[in-house]
This record gives sequence, structure tokens and C-alpha cells, in this order.
Amino acid sequence: MLLASSCYSQKTVQTCDRLILDEHSRNVLGINESTLSEYLIKNGENPENISDRRLLDELRTIVCNGSEVLIFDTIQHKTVEIKVLMGQKGFEPRNYLMPGIEGVYSSSLELYNEEDAPFGFMPEDTIVNYLTSIELKVDARKIEIPVSAFEDLFFPNFCFTDLSIKPIKAYSSTNGDKIFVYIFGENRLTENTTYQNSFQYSYMAKLIIDLKEGYQSRIVLRGDKLCYYNWDNCLDFTGF
Repeated sequence: MLLASSCYSQKTVQTCDRLILDEHSRNVLGINESTLSEYLIKNGENPENISDRRLLDELRTIVCNGSEVLIFDTIQHKTVEIKVLMGQKGFEPRNYLMPGIEGVYSSSLELYNEEDAPFGFMPEDTIVNYLTSIELKVDARKIEIPVSAFEDLFFPNFCFTDLSIKPIKAYSSTNGDKIFVYIFGENRLTENTTYQNSFQYSYMAKLIIDLKEGYQSRIVLRGDKLCYYNWDNCLDFTGF
């Protein structure tokens, strides 16, 4: 599948989270939902899991560096601790790319099996940064987060803000029953990419954890699809 490069055009902040494709592109891609929330719901996401982060309670980050994020706060008199760690490993991009693409820069990421492909990698990547663990404790009670929830999120952005790409953060739902962990892919700006074009290699992910029932699900979108909704030009991009 060809992930079309849409992270390039100049838009205005008024179109954050709103579809910016022209009519021809909408017809070709089959995307006509005017907002990102509508697009997600049409594609099967539970509306209850789609949030405006500006209305949520952000948990306090006390450590953030190149390999670790530590979040420590209280929710309804319960102590919450989240620890995120990053490591490196070898990677075979040819397992996911169309034949002849691996190791060669392309202005678009050509995946033959998008559903199984990791997020955040470029065709020339043979070593990747990845999340090795996410540990969550509530009043010292450990809540398991399966490795499958984050192991395919490559080159996570830990501490920096780059327009819509934000640091790893955790939020409490308005009723205090759930925690949402947001993870963004780095802006993969290299000598081969322009600033806007590089956003297509990023991603936005949201892990949804119920404090009683444990990990529930996640929402993840690749940068190219986010760019349909002005991902690459919005400091105040809401997403999900």
C-alpha cells in the first residue's frame, strides 16, 4: 500500500484537525470525513476513547531524558506512577516495504502490509529506537500493559515539542477512572526529507488503561493520515 505524501502544503491554524484534502484527493483516497474524530469513528474507534487533551487532567512528569520518562501524581487520592523506557534493536525494513524500496529514500512510505508494519520507521532504518517497557503502578499495585501495546512504536519522541509532535504524557479521564498515555513519533528530519515531508514518518498513539480493569486498547495513526487533517502545521493539534 502506498502512503501518499501529504505533509508538505502550507495551511492555516484554523484548519487544525480538519480535513484539508482537495476534492480529487478525497475521491482517490476515499476520505471525506471533515474532522479527524469523524474519520476515527467511521473506521471503528469507540467515541468514548476519543478525547480533547485540553480538557483532561495532565499527570506530572518528574523525569524526562533521552531514554526514560517518569510520571508521578495522584488521581482521586491514589498514587500513580508510570515509567517509560527506551532501547535500541536491529530492524529489517524489507520485511514491510514493497520490493526494491528497502534502504532507499522515497518521498512516500510504500508498505505492502500496513496493518502489520511498525510505526515511525524510514526505508533506510536498520537500527531503531523502541519502547522496551511501560510500567504502571497505582498505590503500588502493578497494572500490566502488554508489550504488544507499544513494541511497534519506533523512534518515540520523549521530551521535545515540534508543532503537533509532543512529549510522552499521561492524562486522567474526567471521571478519574482511566489513564491515557500519549506517545508521538519523532520528526524524522534528515538530509533526505524536508521539514513538512518528514512528518509523514511520525505517528500519534494513545494507550487506554482502566484503573480497575487494566489495559483496554489503543488508538494509533500514521503521520501521513494525520497530515490529511493538518498534522504537520498545527501547534494546537488535538487529535484523539
